[in-house]
Amino acid sequence: MNCRVPLMFALVAALACSSLAQKLTPDQIKESDRVLEKIRKVEIYNQLLPVLLTGEQAKLFLPILEKHRADADKVQADEHRLLLQLEKELDVALLGAETKGELPDDKTMRNALVHFQAFTMKRKALIDDTVSKLLMLMHEKLNAGQVRAAANAFNPASFGMTADKDTMTEDKKLDLWIRIVLIDNTTYPILVELSKKK
Repeated sequence: MNCRVPLMFALVAALACSSLAQKLTPDQIKESDRVLEKIRKVEIYNQLLPVLLTGEQAKLFLPILEKHRADADKVQADEHRLLLQLEKELDVALLGAETKGELPDDKTMRNALVHFQAFTMKRKALIDDTVSKLLMLMHEKLNAGQVRAAANAFNPASFGMTADKDTMTEDKKLDLWIRIVLIDNTTYPILVELSKKK
Protein backbone atom coordinates (compact mmCIF):
# COMPACT_ATOMS: atom_id res chain seq x y z
CA MET A 1 0.00 0.00 0.00
CA ASN A 2 1.38 3.40 -0.92
CA CYS A 3 1.83 5.94 1.85
CA ARG A 4 0.45 9.17 0.43
CA VAL A 5 -1.02 10.88 3.48
CA PRO A 6 2.12 13.01 4.11
CA LEU A 7 1.51 14.70 0.74
CA MET A 8 -1.57 16.45 2.15
CA PHE A 9 0.30 17.67 5.23
CA ALA A 10 3.10 19.03 3.06
CA LEU A 11 0.64 20.86 0.81
CA VAL A 12 -1.32 22.33 3.70
CA ALA A 13 1.88 23.47 5.39
CA ALA A 14 3.02 25.14 2.18
CA LEU A 15 -0.31 26.87 1.65
CA ALA A 16 -0.48 27.97 5.27
CA CYS A 17 2.77 29.93 5.06
CA SER A 18 1.06 33.29 5.47
CA SER A 19 4.25 35.34 5.30
CA LEU A 20 4.65 34.34 1.65
CA ALA A 21 0.99 34.04 0.68
CA GLN A 22 -0.83 36.77 -1.20
CA LYS A 23 -4.31 37.72 -0.12
CA LEU A 24 -6.90 35.50 -1.79
CA THR A 25 -10.45 36.41 -2.63
CA PRO A 26 -13.24 34.43 -0.93
CA ASP A 27 -13.84 32.60 -4.23
CA GLN A 28 -10.16 31.67 -4.51
CA ILE A 29 -10.18 30.38 -0.93
CA LYS A 30 -13.21 28.21 -1.75
CA GLU A 31 -11.49 26.88 -4.87
CA SER A 32 -8.34 26.04 -2.93
CA ASP A 33 -10.36 24.34 -0.20
CA ARG A 34 -12.21 22.33 -2.85
CA VAL A 35 -8.97 21.02 -4.34
CA LEU A 36 -7.47 20.26 -0.90
CA GLU A 37 -10.61 18.31 -0.01
CA LYS A 38 -10.23 16.26 -3.18
CA ILE A 39 -6.60 15.55 -2.33
CA ARG A 40 -7.64 14.34 1.11
CA LYS A 41 -10.37 12.14 -0.38
CA VAL A 42 -7.86 10.53 -2.74
CA GLU A 43 -5.59 9.86 0.24
CA ILE A 44 -8.44 8.35 2.27
CA TYR A 45 -9.41 6.06 -0.61
CA ASN A 46 -5.75 5.10 -0.96
CA GLN A 47 -5.84 3.89 2.65
CA LEU A 48 -9.35 2.42 2.80
CA LEU A 49 -9.67 0.49 -0.45
CA PRO A 50 -6.74 -1.92 0.13
CA VAL A 51 -8.41 -3.01 3.40
CA LEU A 52 -11.20 -4.46 1.21
CA LEU A 53 -14.07 -3.60 3.55
CA THR A 54 -17.38 -5.19 2.69
CA GLY A 55 -20.51 -3.06 2.73
CA GLU A 56 -21.57 -4.71 5.99
CA GLN A 57 -18.20 -4.04 7.59
CA ALA A 58 -18.21 -0.40 6.51
CA LYS A 59 -21.70 -0.03 7.99
CA LEU A 60 -20.47 -1.22 11.40
CA PHE A 61 -18.12 1.75 11.72
CA LEU A 62 -20.85 4.34 11.14
CA PRO A 63 -22.57 4.43 14.58
CA ILE A 64 -19.26 4.86 16.40
CA LEU A 65 -18.20 7.63 14.03
CA GLU A 66 -21.61 9.32 14.25
CA LYS A 67 -21.33 9.44 18.04
CA HIS A 68 -17.78 10.75 17.75
CA ARG A 69 -18.90 13.53 15.40
CA ALA A 70 -21.79 14.51 17.69
CA ASP A 71 -19.52 14.53 20.75
CA ALA A 72 -16.91 16.56 18.87
CA ASP A 73 -19.59 19.14 18.03
CA LYS A 74 -20.43 19.40 21.75
CA VAL A 75 -16.76 19.84 22.65
CA GLN A 76 -16.42 22.62 20.07
CA ALA A 77 -19.56 24.32 21.40
CA ASP A 78 -18.13 24.17 24.95
CA GLU A 79 -14.82 25.59 23.71
CA HIS A 80 -16.66 28.45 21.99
CA ARG A 81 -18.59 29.25 25.17
CA LEU A 82 -15.43 29.24 27.30
CA LEU A 83 -13.54 31.40 24.79
CA LEU A 84 -16.29 34.01 24.92
CA GLN A 85 -16.05 33.99 28.72
CA LEU A 86 -12.32 34.63 28.39
CA GLU A 87 -12.75 37.47 25.90
CA LYS A 88 -13.66 40.20 28.42
CA GLU A 89 -10.50 39.56 30.42
CA LEU A 90 -8.43 39.60 27.22
CA ASP A 91 -10.03 42.86 26.09
CA VAL A 92 -9.03 44.54 29.37
CA ALA A 93 -5.44 43.28 28.97
CA LEU A 94 -5.30 44.45 25.35
CA LEU A 95 -6.72 47.87 26.17
CA GLY A 96 -4.05 48.40 28.82
CA ALA A 97 -1.28 47.23 26.48
CA GLU A 98 -2.46 49.30 23.52
CA THR A 99 -3.37 52.55 25.30
CA LYS A 100 -1.11 52.60 28.35
CA GLY A 101 1.78 50.33 27.41
CA GLU A 102 0.93 48.02 30.33
CA LEU A 103 2.20 44.47 30.27
CA PRO A 104 -0.71 42.00 30.21
CA ASP A 105 -1.25 40.45 33.63
CA ASP A 106 0.29 36.98 34.07
CA LYS A 107 -3.06 35.86 35.44
CA THR A 108 -4.68 36.58 32.07
CA MET A 109 -2.17 34.42 30.22
CA ARG A 110 -2.34 31.66 32.84
CA ASN A 111 -6.12 31.66 32.56
CA ALA A 112 -5.92 31.36 28.77
CA LEU A 113 -3.39 28.52 29.11
CA VAL A 114 -5.64 26.67 31.54
CA HIS A 115 -8.49 26.93 29.04
CA PHE A 116 -6.36 25.60 26.19
CA GLN A 117 -5.06 22.75 28.32
CA ALA A 118 -8.64 21.82 29.18
CA PHE A 119 -9.59 21.91 25.49
CA THR A 120 -6.68 19.64 24.64
CA MET A 121 -7.53 17.14 27.37
CA LYS A 122 -11.19 16.94 26.35
CA ARG A 123 -10.31 16.42 22.71
CA LYS A 124 -7.73 13.78 23.57
CA ALA A 125 -10.17 11.91 25.84
CA LEU A 126 -12.81 11.90 23.09
CA ILE A 127 -10.38 10.70 20.43
CA ASP A 128 -8.86 8.04 22.70
CA ASP A 129 -12.30 6.66 23.55
CA THR A 130 -13.34 6.51 19.89
CA VAL A 131 -10.06 4.89 18.84
CA SER A 132 -10.48 2.24 21.54
CA LYS A 133 -13.99 1.37 20.30
CA LEU A 134 -12.93 1.26 16.64
CA LEU A 135 -9.89 -0.88 17.45
CA MET A 136 -12.09 -3.41 19.25
CA LEU A 137 -14.52 -3.44 16.33
CA MET A 138 -11.75 -4.03 13.82
CA HIS A 139 -10.45 -7.03 15.76
CA GLU A 140 -13.96 -8.45 16.04
CA LYS A 141 -15.26 -7.89 12.53
CA LEU A 142 -12.29 -7.74 10.12
CA ASN A 143 -10.28 -10.74 9.03
CA ALA A 144 -6.54 -11.09 9.65
CA GLY A 145 -5.60 -9.87 6.17
CA GLN A 146 -7.74 -6.75 6.51
CA VAL A 147 -6.30 -5.94 9.92
CA ARG A 148 -2.78 -6.43 8.58
CA ALA A 149 -3.46 -4.14 5.59
CA ALA A 150 -4.67 -1.35 7.87
CA ALA A 151 -1.86 -1.85 10.38
CA ASN A 152 0.83 -1.62 7.71
CA ALA A 153 -0.66 1.41 5.98
CA PHE A 154 1.73 4.01 7.40
CA ASN A 155 5.39 4.58 8.00
CA PRO A 156 5.55 6.29 11.44
CA ALA A 157 8.60 8.29 10.38
CA SER A 158 6.40 10.10 7.86
CA PHE A 159 4.55 11.62 10.81
CA GLY A 160 7.57 12.56 12.91
CA MET A 161 7.36 9.46 15.08
CA THR A 162 10.67 8.01 16.21
CA ALA A 163 9.28 4.50 16.70
CA ASP A 164 10.51 1.84 14.30
CA LYS A 165 7.55 0.48 12.37
CA ASP A 166 9.05 -3.01 12.47
CA THR A 167 9.11 -2.99 16.27
CA MET A 168 5.65 -1.45 16.79
CA THR A 169 2.87 -3.78 17.86
CA GLU A 170 0.02 -4.38 15.46
CA ASP A 171 -2.37 -2.54 17.79
CA LYS A 172 -0.08 0.50 17.87
CA LYS A 173 -0.04 0.54 14.07
CA LEU A 174 -3.83 0.17 13.98
CA ASP A 175 -4.16 2.98 16.50
CA LEU A 176 -2.24 5.25 14.13
CA TRP A 177 -4.35 4.17 11.14
CA ILE A 178 -7.59 4.80 13.02
CA ARG A 179 -6.49 8.25 14.17
CA ILE A 180 -5.30 9.37 10.75
CA VAL A 181 -7.82 7.62 8.50
CA LEU A 182 -10.99 6.41 10.21
CA ILE A 183 -11.84 9.40 12.37
CA ASP A 184 -10.93 11.96 9.73
CA ASN A 185 -14.05 13.98 8.82
CA THR A 186 -13.51 13.14 5.16
CA THR A 187 -13.83 9.40 5.86
CA TYR A 188 -17.40 9.28 7.15
CA PRO A 189 -19.21 10.06 3.84
CA ILE A 190 -16.85 7.67 2.05
CA LEU A 191 -17.76 4.89 4.47
CA VAL A 192 -21.43 5.69 3.97
CA GLU A 193 -20.95 5.06 0.25
CA LEU A 194 -18.90 1.92 0.86
CA SER A 195 -21.61 0.64 3.20
CA LYS A 196 -24.03 0.53 0.25
CA LYS A 197 -21.93 -2.10 -1.51
CA LYS A 198 -23.62 -5.47 -1.94
